[in-house]
Amino acid sequence: LSGQGIDINLTDLAILNTQPRQDDLSRGNGLTLFSSDGDAQINVTRGAILNNHAFGVVAVGDTASITLTDVVVADTQPGPADNLRGIGLSAENGASIQVQRGFITRNHHIGAVSQGDNSQMELTDVVVSHTQPSPLEDDNPPSGSGIGFQASSGAQLSGQRVVAIANHSMSLYARAADSQLTLTDAVSVDTQRKSEESPFARGARGKRRTGRVGARGVAPTRRNRRHGAGLRSTPGDHRRADHRHQPQRHSHLEHLWRERSEQRQLAR
Repeated sequence: LSGQGIDINLTDLAILNTQPRQDDLSRGNGLTLFSSDGDAQINVTRGAILNNHAFGVVAVGDTASITLTDVVVADTQPGPADNLRGIGLSAENGASIQVQRGFITRNHHIGAVSQGDNSQMELTDVVVSHTQPSPLEDDNPPSGSGIGFQASSGAQLSGQRVVAIANHSMSLYARAADSQLTLTDAVSVDTQRKSEESPFARGARGKRRTGRVGARGVAPTRRNRRHGAGLRSTPGDHRRADHRHQPQRHSHLEHLWRERSEQRQLAR
């Protein structure tokens, strides 16, 4: 959808198997909203957006807003024209996306990303899992290589009660100056190693580096530190890292982390 004055409410929505254009193999997105010169809003309650191409859900433009409640965005495939993207959620160029109770899984490149000045994404009770690299990324990895959550190019992404499970290379990534990624009561587990041949196989090892990343009550596991990186930020002017593990402020989501740890110990 594109234009101004859009105000659409959708309930019990299914968007499945959208195919790219035949002439140039572009698009094939699941749910798309473009707007920059007048308010445009889409609200989805109970939705399944599955097996589309390039983007599962994307909002573009500083007056575009998408709100998702009780949704699954899964199996978004890279665009066949270049074998890149396959992103689950993307807010771009000043757009906003809000998600309450979402399951974002088995997408490619990045699970949930807010990118561009003034773009905003707010996530509450959301799981982002098993984000895969795009096919070309092992040879020439761009900024996203199977990342769970990313804020880039001056955007903001915030989350409360979120879980990152078995993503590749990194769970959390703040990229470029003035980007902000802030999570409260979050769990990051089982970040995966990429292939040994890949130049990006080691990730950032979860090191504290310059970048504006806030994490309260985050529970990174030893497995994250062995495989790729649980948390990463890249250098930029006037930015700082703020990654604090506060075990006294465990949320109910941390039970997932504890259960997985116990299962691994029993398996040994």
